[in-house]
Amino acid sequence: PSAPSGSRETNPSTTADGGAAIAAGAQVCHRHLQDALTERRARLAEFVVLDRGGAVSHLECPLRVQLGKEGAFESAARWLPLASRSRLLPAIDLLAVRLALTAIAADGRARAVNLALASLSDGAFTTQLRQLLVDSPRGACGLWLEIGEGAALGHFELVRAFAALVRPLGVRFGRERAGHQLYRTPRLYELGLDYVKLDVALVRGAARDEAARRFVAGSVALLRALPVTVCAEGVDDADDAAALWECGVEAITGPWASARVSAV
Repeated sequence: PSAPSGSRETNPSTTADGGAAIAAGAQVCHRHLQDALTERRARLAEFVVLDRGGAVSHLECPLRVQLGKEGAFESAARWLPLASRSRLLPAIDLLAVRLALTAIAADGRARAVNLALASLSDGAFTTQLRQLLVDSPRGACGLWLEIGEGAALGHFELVRAFAALVRPLGVRFGRERAGHQLYRTPRLYELGLDYVKLDVALVRGAARDEAARRFVAGSVALLRALPVTVCAEGVDDADDAAALWECGVEAITGPWASARVSAV
């Protein structure tokens, strides 16, 4: 009999073929990412972070990966979900650290690299990372390693143990994209943070938003007492930058900072 109006019959063989095609495509993408890591087809982007005096405090360095040998170097939005599913994040983060240490040794400029929570909990990663830092003491002293706010909130002991591993070797350890959860972090003073970067959502429009300025000023007062350096992320407006300096922020990143450096 014919199917009822509005219904759709499914061909089992078509469904199976479609699933196989998806699986095959995922395998190809995984292989491309694995090959890129093996061949170190990756580079660090560089975005300036300016201090109050207008000098470059350090460079934020997100990783770009070349998935195809003739292709572009892609941002994390392109490969991060695959890397997470494939459990390649520790290998990716280790490569980013290697690139940063090499660059620091070459020009002496401090660089910040973001790490995934999966890397902090991977024993092989932490062992190899420690050896890299021991082997490159000059680079280690110019390396800033940071984690997102979610990792700091939900995995206190893991984060504290990682900070205790890297900080004695000269690394600066911090928390990026910090938001209102900052005040809800238990025993914040025990985490071993050297710096905190306030999320763009909190600092954008600070020149016109008194509540935002109060939050930033309060955060600065709290963190300086620890003591922890406070940076503002994603600032794109000169008036906002001026307001944030007045609130006590010690460094700023974002389009405004990049434009100032480019204009020099």
